[in-house]
Amino acid sequence: MPAPDLYNAFKELIGKETTLDLETLPKIVFMDAQRWGSAMPAHRHIDVNSSSSSTCRKISGVNYDCGRHPLAPTKDEGGERTSSFLVDDDLMLLQAGDMMGLHTPGFESAVISGIDAAEYLYGKLSSSDSTRP
Repeated sequence: MPAPDLYNAFKELIGKETTLDLETLPKIVFMDAQRWGSAMPAHRHIDVNSSSSSTCRKISGVNYDCGRHPLAPTKDEGGERTSSFLVDDDLMLLQAGDMMGLHTPGFESAVISGIDAAEYLYGKLSSSDSTRP
């Protein structure tokens, strides 16, 4: 469910920030995204009326108790690596997430990886737009 929402938000953002014709975006042949259970666990018995309703938040239709487990501090673990995502320009394929990130696995690493990948894609699309006749 989150993949189309993320894609539409990306298109809306680049539509506001560039003259890129959104109809010329490459065709998507596969798109996937999922709620990441290890970063933001959805507890089975929580709802907005539970005893922890003051820390309960509903995100994309899933109840989370944000006050139950603090996220560990994120640490840089990139070492020699310089990219927080994987890209194959020939295949026009990007993979982002904490498993590709330069930081300890977790929510923040996933977000940083996604932002870096989006900025890379935006740069590629913007430069290809400027070379079109």
